[in-house]
Amino acid sequence: SYVLITKFGDYFITYFGLLKPNLFKGDFIKKGQFLSAVQKDFDNKYRLEIYLSTPKEDIDPFPWFTK
Repeated sequence: SYVLITKFGDYFITYFGLLKPNLFKGDFIKKGQFLSAVQKDFDNKYRLEIYLSTPKEDIDPFPWFTK
């Protein structure tokens, strides 16, 4: 499983549970761009974990995805 960390302004978005992304450090990511496929977990289910943070704190990403 791979981890991908992106930066948007002061925010870092971390994606865990990916197949090998076709991106390199410093690549610019455009809106809607494919990042990677999600890998099946130990129980043969697809599962993606997303973490949101700033340099000072971790942020609950749930409200960002429920709007």
